[in-house]
Amino acid sequence: MEEKLSLAVIAGPDAGRMFAIETPRVVIGREEVDLALDDPEISRHHAAIEVRGDDILLLDLGSTNGTFVGDQAISQAPLENQSEFTIGGSTLMLIVTAA
Repeated sequence: MEEKLSLAVIAGPDAGRMFAIETPRVVIGREEVDLALDDPEISRHHAAIEVRGDDILLLDLGSTNGTFVGDQAISQAPLENQSEFTIGGSTLMLIVTAA
């Protein structure tokens, strides 16, 4: 079954925005990235979502303020449907739906 991936911004300056994930690697940050957020606490290239087969990974790209799943700072963490993570002052949720 084909799946469609989206990121919902659920808290922070861009709360309410939705972004489709349409490539195997999506870089999230402030500038010159696939998914740009208007959050001064986010690094220019802050984090990436990588789709590797059935696995979806969240990677920190050496950001200044870190990438968090819950209260845990991560360098890399698996994500699944409705996983939430925080970068800077923004919280995002991964949404997986049938395409």
